[in-house]
Amino acid sequence: MAHALIDTGDSRSFPDAGALAQGATEEGEVVIVIGAEVKRGLARVKDQERKTAILLELGTECLGVYTGEARGSEGSNVLGFARFRLGDAEPTRLVELVKQPRTDPAALAAAKKLFEDAGLTVAVCNDFPGRIVDRLILGVGTHHGKAPLLDAAMRVGLLEEVAKPIAEHTGAKISIVTFDDLAVNAARRNHAGLIVRGLRDATDFDYEMQMGRHERRDEP
Repeated sequence: MAHALIDTGDSRSFPDAGALAQGATEEGEVVIVIGAEVKRGLARVKDQERKTAILLELGTECLGVYTGEARGSEGSNVLGFARFRLGDAEPTRLVELVKQPRTDPAALAAAKKLFEDAGLTVAVCNDFPGRIVDRLILGVGTHHGKAPLLDAAMRVGLLEEVAKPIAEHTGAKISIVTFDDLAVNAARRNHAGLIVRGLRDATDFDYEMQMGRHERRDEP
């Protein structure tokens, strides 16, 4: 399916638009708008309702900024996207494709095919305004009876190195703390209302379910 490209400059997802520019035509059925002035680029798209799909590069804003909100009934041939990247590192091959509750299935399929044909991996997600949390605390647990490969100071240093560009780019508040007691106690000390824990396998899941029940009893 032919596509058109509108580049408004300073794209974070495609700083080099060469791959997208290949095969682009002025009257493509799919229109891709990239760069820092997406709203201005969208205004240049003629006969928008006749396009199979219109793809808008997103920053930290939600797709509803451009399409409007309609109490969960919004959706059209317009989708959002962003390639995952850490700070100023090169964009990865992962593309987050943002749809709305009533996004046209044909538009979604065309968008996925275009990116996958370009050698990218597509993850489809729903459009949500804002963040899940306004403050993120990364907890590094320590235990006197364990001797991990990396000590607590080194783990904190590595997390700070990774978290800093993310915080600078998103404006999120990210802090790193160490604790040597229960995670729920560390959460309480840091006034956290939500705990996110990682799972490696089914054994971890069973263990975390037990811990979760105990923690809800101690800190409902």
